[in-house]
Amino acid sequence: MLVKHAWLTFYYGLARTRCQRYFIHFMQFVAASFGISSIIVVLLQCIPLDLAWAQGPDAQAERSGKCINLIAFFYSNSIIMIVNDLVLYMMPMWLLRNVDMLRGHRAGLYALFGVGGL
Repeated sequence: MLVKHAWLTFYYGLARTRCQRYFIHFMQFVAASFGISSIIVVLLQCIPLDLAWAQGPDAQAERSGKCINLIAFFYSNSIIMIVNDLVLYMMPMWLLRNVDMLRGHRAGLYALFGVGGL
């Protein structure tokens, strides 16, 4: 979450229009809300929380409580993070598309930002 905010703060310096700035603010809101909600889900994955440390299915059956399906949470978390990262890696191309520079320089700059996506 904090690394995404650092990148978005850097992108804010590249933004030229109000629409771009609003989109960066939206992405910061998405990153912050997703990071905070993920922390809350992990902290409340089991009610009571000590049920998360129960070993094996027999130990969980003896105790009263409920846990979320962590596999489903991890898959959904991964999908959302991949989409968010793809948007984040594509943003420099959108921010720099109207900057007046040579075509070769623009391709080099896109390649430089593209290396960050690897």
